[in-house]
Amino acid sequence: MRKLLPALLLLLLFVGCKKKEETDTVDKLATIATIENNAAIVYGDTLSATHDSIAALNAAAQWLLTQQEVDKVFFRSTVLLDIHFINGLIGSMLFVQVDATGHNLYRGGGEGNALRKFQFRDAINTEKIKNKKVMVLNPFAQFMYRGGYNKAAQFEGGPEELDVHIFNDDSVNYNLLSTFGNYGLVILNTHGLGNGFCLRKLFTISGSSPPHHFTREEVLGYLKTQGGVPLEKFENGELVFNITIEVDGYTVRDKVAIYLVTDKFIRNASFRMDGAVVFGNYCYSACTADGPSVNNMPEAWRSKGVISYYGYGYEIGGSSNPVEEESAQAMEDSLIANLCRYGDSTGIAHLKNNTEINVARAVIGSLESPILAQRGGLVFRPAPVQPSLGKFHLKHFYDDNYAYGDCSDTLTDSRDGQKYPTVCIGEQKWMAKNLNWAGAGHIYEDDQVNGAIYGRLYSWDEVTNGTTSAANPSGVTGVCPVGWHVPSDAEFVELVDYLGGDLVAGGKAKAISPEWDAPNYGATNSSGFSALPGGYMGISPISGPYYRVLGSNGNFWSCTINENNASQAYYWGAFSAANNFTRTSMIFERGHSVRCVKD
Repeated sequence: MRKLLPALLLLLLFVGCKKKEETDTVDKLATIATIENNAAIVYGDTLSATHDSIAALNAAAQWLLTQQEVDKVFFRSTVLLDIHFINGLIGSMLFVQVDATGHNLYRGGGEGNALRKFQFRDAINTEKIKNKKVMVLNPFAQFMYRGGYNKAAQFEGGPEELDVHIFNDDSVNYNLLSTFGNYGLVILNTHGLGNGFCLRKLFTISGSSPPHHFTREEVLGYLKTQGGVPLEKFENGELVFNITIEVDGYTVRDKVAIYLVTDKFIRNASFRMDGAVVFGNYCYSACTADGPSVNNMPEAWRSKGVISYYGYGYEIGGSSNPVEEESAQAMEDSLIANLCRYGDSTGIAHLKNNTEINVARAVIGSLESPILAQRGGLVFRPAPVQPSLGKFHLKHFYDDNYAYGDCSDTLTDSRDGQKYPTVCIGEQKWMAKNLNWAGAGHIYEDDQVNGAIYGRLYSWDEVTNGTTSAANPSGVTGVCPVGWHVPSDAEFVELVDYLGGDLVAGGKAKAISPEWDAPNYGATNSSGFSALPGGYMGISPISGPYYRVLGSNGNFWSCTINENNASQAYYWGAFSAANNFTRTSMIFERGHSVRCVKD
């Protein structure tokens, strides 16, 4: 027993030290909560009196500097203060604008209707993302999003094996952070600061509440509800305490205490995310102004093996700012569509359209106020809204040659479950087999064997629903599956030009198969287009449908009307006895094969 006493004493001493450390940390957090709550009251009183958010921010910052517990105050933008406390912890205050219902006016995602506006097209030669698990994190869905929220619907039309996990509100907790390594795509829909993102709300203080001195019991109680948040993470800067002040007009509505995950946490985490993609869909997410290893979330994710990271920032200087909700919503929708639904590489898709994101107009006043730079103790960092910084947009970091799909993926038509091989030719992705959707058209001589091999023959009106287009891409869905469209004449020209011109493109496009009549002149199918000779269907006013040239001709409708003959539309044909791929026009009633192109 005597031999056990020293060990027991050491254990008790360790436990005692551990409890003392936790007590100290909780006391520090209680101090921060009290000071930031009081600073928020100063901000609110000044805002109500002056209707000037710059003056209110100054007043809050100057009041903070009078507190003996505060070391420095960093001004990052017109809505963000970073606060360094004498006790060694870091806090922050974020000022956001809400509408009358309490929904945030910026930094959003949400149920979107802007998807069509932000569909982009990019190079398709991609490396396939192997991990099909997706995480969408929405810790503030209840007060950040208007209406219903079902982001899972945005992934429809993507790879069948895509496994989407959406975490809203109370389902988000600290323990989820350790699971990041399980996912191939992580979308963080939250609030953010220059060095991190908000993970969870701790408590809410009424906007009209008087100054409050938080007890350690209160703070500890809040933390215990958050899934075992380790207090030592606050001490080493991996987690940060924040109070977000929600402003409705010129009145403080609520003060929400939140804890944030910093770039230091990501760097120190044990998980790996090799080959994954992360989208920081929150304010300041592309901020890199402090260097490669400090307050730099893109580099932190890269240290975990992430191949591509998205965040909001300026073109020059590594600065960032808040982003409006509609812009964040549209960027999220376009990334999901391009990466998961359409199979395109999205590395520079948002930039090919030269998309400029709207900076949140959440404050009033000018950043030229000299008070911020002159008052002693307040560290001024020039706010990133200067013309010299270029456009504010969704920035992409690292690899851009990736997608969940690749050019050899099989297309599954959601209407009937039929599967079609696909092929990339240049910057286009084509079906490598004729369409065989039974919602329209005819099978050659009504023989089901022919349908299985050659697909169906459709009139031009059936193919296009009467819509014509000469654009590239055409934008005409017509008879094609969701996410695909009927090619225009210009898209066929692009295909043929890529294959070396119409005199040789036929041979490169024709399948090497016995379905073609001998000699199937020049056929190499080097493009992978795998054209088959499905013939055509005509309509006799006396006897009805008739069928011709099966085995010798493969004809494919475009959605473009002949500009010299409005009763005819263009189609392109390959022939067993020739090496060319030829454009012709024909009356709308003629039945031809259809090949669809990826949107």
